[in-house]
Amino acid sequence: MRTSGSSILALSAIGLLSMLPPADTEASRAIPRTVASSENVRLAIPRDLSETTELGRLGLDVEPAVLRDRTLEFVESYIQHRRQAPASRGRRVASVPQTKFTRECTRLFGDAATWTPQMSSLKDQTAGTAAALCWLDHERRQRSDSQASDSRPPTRNERRDLAQQLMNQKWDAVQNLPYQSVVGVVGLIPSYSEIFATAEKLSKKSECVGAKAATALAYKLEEYFPEQANVDLARKLYKYGARCGTDFSGAKAAYRLALLDIWRNDCDRVPELMSQVESHVDASQFRSRAKYWKAYCSEVLGKKTISREARESLLFEYPMTFHNLAANGQHEKSVDWIVRGEAPPIAFRSLVRPDLNPVLRAVEALTLKDNKDLASDVVDRNVGRIQQMEPEVRLYVAAIMHKNNQALSKFRVLSSLFQDAPRTVSGPTLKLFFPLWFYDIVQPQSGEELDPLLVTALIRQESAFNVRAQSRVGARGLMQLMPATARMLAPVRTSRLFDPKTNIELGTKYLRKRLAQYNGDVELTLAAYNAGFARVDQWKRRYPTENRLLFIDLIPFRETRDYVSTILRNYYWYTRLYGPELALQSPRLPTSVAGQIRSVETPATSGSLPSELLTPAQIDLSPVYQAIIRAQAGAARQPAQHESAEVIEVSAAGDATIPTNGSASETSYSNETAPAEEIQNPPTEAF
Repeated sequence: MRTSGSSILALSAIGLLSMLPPADTEASRAIPRTVASSENVRLAIPRDLSETTELGRLGLDVEPAVLRDRTLEFVESYIQHRRQAPASRGRRVASVPQTKFTRECTRLFGDAATWTPQMSSLKDQTAGTAAALCWLDHERRQRSDSQASDSRPPTRNERRDLAQQLMNQKWDAVQNLPYQSVVGVVGLIPSYSEIFATAEKLSKKSECVGAKAATALAYKLEEYFPEQANVDLARKLYKYGARCGTDFSGAKAAYRLALLDIWRNDCDRVPELMSQVESHVDASQFRSRAKYWKAYCSEVLGKKTISREARESLLFEYPMTFHNLAANGQHEKSVDWIVRGEAPPIAFRSLVRPDLNPVLRAVEALTLKDNKDLASDVVDRNVGRIQQMEPEVRLYVAAIMHKNNQALSKFRVLSSLFQDAPRTVSGPTLKLFFPLWFYDIVQPQSGEELDPLLVTALIRQESAFNVRAQSRVGARGLMQLMPATARMLAPVRTSRLFDPKTNIELGTKYLRKRLAQYNGDVELTLAAYNAGFARVDQWKRRYPTENRLLFIDLIPFRETRDYVSTILRNYYWYTRLYGPELALQSPRLPTSVAGQIRSVETPATSGSLPSELLTPAQIDLSPVYQAIIRAQAGAARQPAQHESAEVIEVSAAGDATIPTNGSASETSYSNETAPAEEIQNPPTEAF
């Protein structure tokens, strides 16, 4: 007899309950009462994903009315409380406003000083949900105090003093600082000659006395590439850092050294260096890239087994990354496995972590009360705990966020889910991860020059489809336009940039002009959209290479590296998921032509590109990409006037836009990694 997946999961739930200790044992009294609840078992039975994404059905909808109504009443008091007591936004809260909500929290749970995150598991379902919200609000108000107690970074004067100590060869002066702080210190060494002299002295050391300083100095020297003396000295320092560094700086040194070797067409040490990178606990941002280049160079060196193992590791550990697509995108069976049409089930309640079910009920109640922002806030503040639930429950949370149009929370949940449970990746769940929102506006505004799916991929990264997104530096709306940029494109009030149609109209106009500036080069245009065009021109001079993927990975700003590769990744999946059906509706997107990203091949040591390893030049991004390729000639025929680089700055959501007049050092204090954000981009999705 054939048993469905849903039946198997239901039987597993019953089996889990059968293993619980008897009700009269001491152990059972330590387990939350919700574990033995038949209501939880009923709500944990698998259901179709479409029940929530299409029908909007929630767990509270199928609970007894008395429980649901009591929960909604308490949640209404929480909503009113939040309206009266907004978040402190990092400022210390002088006093807690007394509201119906706070009075009820005190009545139910006593003095807030005795509260813990676990108190939600000690009550019945309604009281547990109340406890979850009481704790959440208490934690929110305590954030500013904890932030104030955090260790502060060194001041500019302190960094200047430390820079002087480095010049005096006191290498251990910075060894206890975080690596990014060391980058800031090195950035204050006054001149190139002093940077070079300091770096040269450290490179001659045999003992491990300054690994962080070595990596930071090598990174600084990259600003003066491609002069050979600077390349050679940077490589020496990266070797030192890779040998001596035991933290992030060591991983970064090994990674950058490997990339510079590939840049020199020397693959001999790259597999070993990238294996070293993979082994570092602090190297998460490099791992998928390290596996790709390990496979690349192993293929060059004839190490077929190592190359195959690295590609397989990419496929199963990081299936959604751009570097996996570069390594495995030619294997139709691999991609077909990822985009299979069967949707995994969802479950309304957890049996593994029943103490967290009150959090789910809070999210549901806030959704039913049509306060989707607060529902998203509950998810964001509990995202680590949600990861401890069953995959079916985590997918249910993502489905609620999808139905609520809360993309960023949904992306966070799905990102970790896809990594932890690859079986949940399918065509339907990928469409949750890559929603086609605002396409009805994007498509007509893209015109003949732009593929609307590329614009959608960019919007996903820029603002996570949040029409009210505003970065710290003032970029606004779906495509994160700076007001000054918008006014150079059309006479428009700043407030109108929050209007989706206005923002997309101006954003696509700007993107078309910049594509023309780079002769239709999509990758360079995306990098410039994030970091500034003058900066990208500097990087082109610094890292001369025809290997486009290598160029992207050599970009010194992590934020821009991730930005470009993530949008290209997004674009691949948008075209894979939606391209065929949209091509049928649009005669200008022919299905007979396969679109490709421009060639990125670089002669390897063997004289040819690895035969079985894809570069982006070989990734079939579906026929819609051809629209950009065809439009390049037309766009190039109408070059845009050169606007002031100081004024034209379009930033990713939350990015501190880097001045494009060359006044900011790349090793200034906050540029090594993404700056602090008010509205984050979807997190780096290293799954």
